[in-house]
Amino acid sequence: MATPTIQTKTTRAMRWPLVLLVAFAALVPRVANPSEAITIDETLWIDRSANFIEAVFDGRLDDAWASGHPGVTTMWIGGLAQKTLPENAPLRDRYARARIAMAVADVGLLVLVWWLAASLFGLFAGSAGAMLLAFDPFLIANQRVLHLDGLLTVAMAASLLALMRALRLNDRGWLRWSGVLAGVAFLTKQPSAFLVPATLILLWRDGSGIKQRFLHWLWPAVAVFVVAWPVIWVWPWKPLSLLISSTGKGATDAGDAFFLGRHVRDPGPLFYPVAFIWRATIVTLPAVIAATVWAARRRATEPAARDALRLLALGLGFVVMMTVGAKKGDRYGLPGYGLAYLAAGIFIAHQLRGRSRAVIAAAAIALAALHAAPGLALHPYEQESYNWAVGGPATAKHVLTVGWGDGLDEAARDLHRMPELSGATVATTRMHPFVDFYEGDVIRIEESALMTPDGPQPDLVLFYLSSLQTGRYDTIWARYRDAEPLHEIRVAGLPLARVYRAAS
Repeated sequence: MATPTIQTKTTRAMRWPLVLLVAFAALVPRVANPSEAITIDETLWIDRSANFIEAVFDGRLDDAWASGHPGVTTMWIGGLAQKTLPENAPLRDRYARARIAMAVADVGLLVLVWWLAASLFGLFAGSAGAMLLAFDPFLIANQRVLHLDGLLTVAMAASLLALMRALRLNDRGWLRWSGVLAGVAFLTKQPSAFLVPATLILLWRDGSGIKQRFLHWLWPAVAVFVVAWPVIWVWPWKPLSLLISSTGKGATDAGDAFFLGRHVRDPGPLFYPVAFIWRATIVTLPAVIAATVWAARRRATEPAARDALRLLALGLGFVVMMTVGAKKGDRYGLPGYGLAYLAAGIFIAHQLRGRSRAVIAAAAIALAALHAAPGLALHPYEQESYNWAVGGPATAKHVLTVGWGDGLDEAARDLHRMPELSGATVATTRMHPFVDFYEGDVIRIEESALMTPDGPQPDLVLFYLSSLQTGRYDTIWARYRDAEPLHEIRVAGLPLARVYRAAS
């Protein structure tokens, strides 16, 4: 039974304006200023993408791989986009072209999520959920970059919604399309493996047999995975070994993390609930909480509540899976958060059911503004948008790792504009992406005379916020903490990067 929705004579006519609105709203912040606020990991993916496509075009299929993530979708998109540029294109142009291509792919999947959600839960509920995704600052931040988690979020959501549509209509065609979308997710990042148990559980809950329908879902997923990753054609065991080794590393190698005011190896089970609180918005946090209470109470009598509860359960299941691994990051929970936002859209639509068009329009505008404005005001630094309901960036810096390398490319450009600093040697706590855009000499602060007696003497020293949070540089930072920086990149009140003249 379909979720109740607001019915008007113009509902059908509203579909195309709504889909255009969703697409436009999603695309604009994702493609604006595409060469700004470069992040740390993109340094890897810009080269991986180019090398992947070159290997495919040259017929070196055994070289068409880069990591066990596996990141194949990102490499196809970013690599093909870079092929449209001249070989000597500047690095910023390469980033811009690859990022725009990634944003278009993300928005295409987001529109599919809207269409599927609208068909399942009603036009208004589907549109509300899609708009929460389209305007979410954290999702925007991860879909305007050449990376994995933003694409994974919409690919997984689309696969699960297609599966729910297949079960509702008893349609094997949609079951296969769900498998195709699962294949896209599998090619993007390993946590998409969650789709396998999730699909089995949904098939089991639906009844009517599992095995045959699961096979109808599985073979398109496997086909997409094999066809789109050329190394499998010539070296079939290589991807498997990459995936196994990468999974083991992610489960046991926590790396460095800053959580709740201290440097930790594994933040533990509280990490994703806390990360969600700060990465949600002043709209989505209360909406998800209210949707959870409403869905739990009304599941026996309201089909819409059962739909919302199913999405919330899937989102929670994904987050629980991610909690098992030692390595944690706020962006790793995005696929779970996205499903929760779709559930929140169902709840919002249900609360506005039967209201006048004027009330609905006013509520939609107000909610969209509250949800989107804090993040959009920071563009292109949506990565530093945190939930103002819990203090925003001012409190986030005491809770989570802040800064993903964004701001370092701007720091490099700003230093070039200071003639007196031309050719200065910079010692930095973060190499990338600063070293990619700075034309002078760059050395790690650990290797400089500031920390190593025999190291080279820098002219400038650059401290990046996330580096300082770990406490690794406390001793040397104490020498500069109270000094006036020569230059500073400040976003939302956060000093992302600070540059000082090096002490002799």
